[in-house]
Amino acid sequence: MPRSNLLSYLYICVLGALLIGPLAASALAQQPQPVAPASPTPVQKAKIEEAYKLLDSNDKQAIAMMDQLLAADPAFELAYYVRALAKGQQGDYQGALADINKCSALNEEGSRSLRVRALLNMDAGNYSDAVRDFQKYLGITVGEGYDIHGGQYSGTGIEILYYAIALAREGKDDTRTLNTMMMAFHQLPDDDDKLYAAYYMWYLHARNGRHEQIKPNLKALVDTGAHALAKSKGAETKGKPDKKDLRIGRYLVDEISKDEYLSQVEAAPADTLARALCEAYFYIGAREMIAGKRDSARTYFQKALATRQQKAVERLLSAAALQQMKTEDEAKAKKPEPATKSP
Repeated sequence: MPRSNLLSYLYICVLGALLIGPLAASALAQQPQPVAPASPTPVQKAKIEEAYKLLDSNDKQAIAMMDQLLAADPAFELAYYVRALAKGQQGDYQGALADINKCSALNEEGSRSLRVRALLNMDAGNYSDAVRDFQKYLGITVGEGYDIHGGQYSGTGIEILYYAIALAREGKDDTRTLNTMMMAFHQLPDDDDKLYAAYYMWYLHARNGRHEQIKPNLKALVDTGAHALAKSKGAETKGKPDKKDLRIGRYLVDEISKDEYLSQVEAAPADTLARALCEAYFYIGAREMIAGKRDSARTYFQKALATRQQKAVERLLSAAALQQMKTEDEAKAKKPEPATKSP
């Protein structure tokens, strides 16, 4: 799940719980969902469901349908919500944020808009705003270097994971980010999700020169996943890592070389190749950065961006890494040269 489009997950969880019912959507939501303050009419409900189905194939038509609903009823909260999702899919993050804010204003008690607004703020580069939205949604009180909450966060492991990624993109507090990532790791239900969370933790440690610290734990997870895969004779099992999940870890723990890793990725099916390359370029870039090869690291991070995998976590982290490197280079350029003593 973390490497997929979380917005798609939210479409299913929220719209399914509100409107679609038997689409098995509510089974995916791991907590009770808010109820709309006013039930939609049968016509409105049909239009919302139709637009929802169009989100991955025809965003423009979905937006046009919501425009019609809002022309007839400017206070129809769900139309703003769905139009925000469609605009987000198009990359119109400011328009999407405007719509989700209208949705939130019409239903101040509802929490679903907070989750989507947090993700839209991440896409728009408003990382501190995204962090605040996640904190409000998850019911977090911020402490020194960690987050305090009475018991567990109110969100799912996936949502906590994306909060940790928002913290990573904000780049202000790696300790809080790692603690949050660890909490997500323990709440994620599936082994393949846990493995990806471990990959992200490896990167956060690596950014601070502590990647060797997590390497034994990561190797144990990779070995466990490989054993389960061998036991299933290579058959994919729901919630368990498969070959494409494990190749990242095998590269990070030095079981395969960079060339072997890229060779495996380039053999991926056409429909998953761009996603696999985005992952590979990010992790190779991270290792190049650790080795002090900044120019090579920059090249791989830029390649990750060029895959255009807009919602991929690795693309988000590649953009953050490039920004971090740019900031470091600018600071170094401004630093005055040490004065030399005259003979």
